[in-house]
Amino acid sequence: MTNIRDSPGHVITFLANSLPAQSSYFCQIVVVAMVYNMGMELLRIYPIGMAAVRRAIIWMGFPDPEESELLKGYFRPLDDPYEFEHAKVLANTVVLYFMVLFVYTVVAPLSNFFLAVCFLLLESGYRYQLYHNYPPTPDSGGKLFKNFIFMMFACMVIAQLTLIGFLLLKQSWYAVSGLGPLLGITAVFIWYILLTKIQATKHLPSSECIQADRKQRSTGGLDYEFVRHQYLQPSI
Repeated sequence: MTNIRDSPGHVITFLANSLPAQSSYFCQIVVVAMVYNMGMELLRIYPIGMAAVRRAIIWMGFPDPEESELLKGYFRPLDDPYEFEHAKVLANTVVLYFMVLFVYTVVAPLSNFFLAVCFLLLESGYRYQLYHNYPPTPDSGGKLFKNFIFMMFACMVIAQLTLIGFLLLKQSWYAVSGLGPLLGITAVFIWYILLTKIQATKHLPSSECIQADRKQRSTGGLDYEFVRHQYLQPSI
């Protein structure tokens, strides 16, 4: 440590070597977070706990569950589950995983295997929970996914800037000159997506779908009442 403090060159060398070494630390974070979050989610600890508190409150003779806002809003029974918190899962879990993936996929490729297992378990676990233990509402119509794409753009740029800074510390001038055009191409790609694909999401359904809807509406249309309110999760 004394050499690092005394010599600026040693400081640069220490920083340049620390980024790949930190990959194991972040892999431990994502694995522990995945085990904890999915364990809490699959065991349904919070909903079961709230349902138990609700039953205890009712057993002690406190407010009528049909009239009490507290029992209807917080201490809900298992047959009336909470809504799935899409934004919380994306912000607290998925963005962290993608940020680690973008930064360490080049300097520490071994982290990709840990993240692949984590993504597989998260996708299967949350998909099962969403189908079986949550109500089908709310449905944003894909708006949340569009915001997630914006976050991915920011993660891509931050990761590439981090790699450029890492290579500058390593004095890898040829590698930096190669990442420079990549950053420019990424900026052009983001600009293209924002001008074309994102704009299209503001006008869904497409013109062909609108024409088909208008034609069906003018000719009497189709009665879709037979499919409404027919889906209910097996646990409910």
